[in-house]
Amino acid sequence: MQRLSGRDVEARMAGGTRIAFEQATLDLDDGIVATQSQGYPYGWVGGPVKGEGELQVHTEQLLLLNQEAALAGSWEEMATIDLSFYAKVGDLELHVEAFGVKLRMPNFDFKGDGGEKTMHTVRFIVSSPDFVRLNGTPLARRVAG
Repeated sequence: MQRLSGRDVEARMAGGTRIAFEQATLDLDDGIVATQSQGYPYGWVGGPVKGEGELQVHTEQLLLLNQEAALAGSWEEMATIDLSFYAKVGDLELHVEAFGVKLRMPNFDFKGDGGEKTMHTVRFIVSSPDFVRLNGTPLARRVAG
């Protein structure tokens, strides 16, 4: 039986623009911490929910994102986007949606010896109260704001 691999995952921005990436990460923190009473665990409380990640892209993809930044005036002025990661193999389907993604300025990593294509890291944060969904299910409850 075929399983999902990173090769099956496709990333798209809202509006359908495809982002070809070499590696993508989305790190989430639900902010839950244990409480204590007299030095012993005694339940838990919710804390700040946050999400952040990275897209590792090759130069051509970075320059496509740079065109979007130029239209906005700068990388810092780019509007937030919704980012969707989707894969389907047979009956197995994975759809991760991150809302209000704010792309940050890219990092550059140039290797002097060559032998591989130049990669760039674009970090991002998740800034919408809609946060992240997995196959349509919210990963965090939305608090009225």
